[in-house]
Amino acid sequence: MPRRDFQRALDGILGHTPRVLERVFSARPFASIGALHAAVADAVGDASPDDQLRLLCTHGEGAGDEVRTAAPVAGSPADQGDAARSDLSPKEQMRIFRLASYYRARFGFPLIIGSLGATQAGVFAEFARRMQNDYATEFAASLEHLFPIMRVQLERLFGTLSERPPELQRDSRAARVGPVARPREQ
Repeated sequence: MPRRDFQRALDGILGHTPRVLERVFSARPFASIGALHAAVADAVGDASPDDQLRLLCTHGEGAGDEVRTAAPVAGSPADQGDAARSDLSPKEQMRIFRLASYYRARFGFPLIIGSLGATQAGVFAEFARRMQNDYATEFAASLEHLFPIMRVQLERLFGTLSERPPELQRDSRAARVGPVARPREQ
């Protein structure tokens, strides 16, 4: 896949961070979504704090009005999971909007909770727990919550290995295995 097409495909997931996109592009081709996700996680983990913040803001802002109507989580309702699909009363919607606004004012970036399978009560409990964090701890926690969201987005974008074009595949002997790299503490 040409560089421009690759960058366009991943730009929405990688939040307009050219250095992160370039690093992921240089690691291609990939044998699996897991290998692509590992390259993304490595690139994000090694990114500058400014690029990491841009990613958090892009993903959180990507939720847009869904934050008012669903849950304080990143991405589309499909990325968010069960908590985002539940119907909320207007009172619950307003509560989430206020909490998300308070969080943003405190930390300077949107609340990101990878909520696949979570209940609304679980999302509210996670919010309350994370509001007690200092900035550095919360920044790291937000990046940690972003990785599974990115994985779902990559799977949605590229499908399974057998569905992807050959230029996205890597010889399986060269594919990376093991846990996804996590960002270093700043």
